[in-house]
Amino acid sequence: MTALLGIDLGTSRTKVVLLSTEGEALGFARAEHATDVDPAAGRAEQDPAAWWAGLGVAVRAAMRDGGGTLPDG
Repeated sequence: MTALLGIDLGTSRTKVVLLSTEGEALGFARAEHATDVDPAAGRAEQDPAAWWAGLGVAVRAAMRDGGGTLPDG
């Protein structure tokens, strides 16, 4: 089956939806990631490695939710 993967990398979490080509939601998942905030300095930072890890978690969970499997590799 052909499916589409939608990804929303937000400030506090990554959200993933797996859709059929007809627009039916097949699977959905999200993964949280931390933000390091320093109010005194007025800055906020995030680790791009955490985004990448969260994306992997969310994609695998959405695939499981949708009954699919990821290819090896």
